[in-house]
Amino acid sequence: MVSRRGRLPHQPVPVEIWSADGALKVKLDAALWLRTAALHEVDMLLTNAGPGAGAGAILIRFFEPLNDELEIVAKYAKEAETELCLRVDRDAVLSWVRTHRADLAPADRVRAERPARGAPRRGHQSASTE
Repeated sequence: MVSRRGRLPHQPVPVEIWSADGALKVKLDAALWLRTAALHEVDMLLTNAGPGAGAGAILIRFFEPLNDELEIVAKYAKEAETELCLRVDRDAVLSWVRTHRADLAPADRVRAERPARGAPRRGHQSASTE
């Protein structure tokens, strides 16, 4: 990528994808995907990284034909009837987008990872005052 001051340095965006049973794992650089991703896809990646569908599925579909290791992990997960899990470095994604795709500006739109102060934690019910 090129800025007004010249060529921008490569900024890796580490992503790990593995089978839910932990048998196989692959590490990727999501920067290639981020170059073409839409705002809603980046938002989904930042808020829903984990097992199951969403941006993880989009990312896997994008890289599967480009990466033999991911193709093997995806094929194994399908045959073993297990899910693929995804871990993305959220800070690296935000930094990359701010540097290379400032037009997306996801920081304004992405919900915080932690609940607001005083909000009930996941899996816990709040005490009622009945």
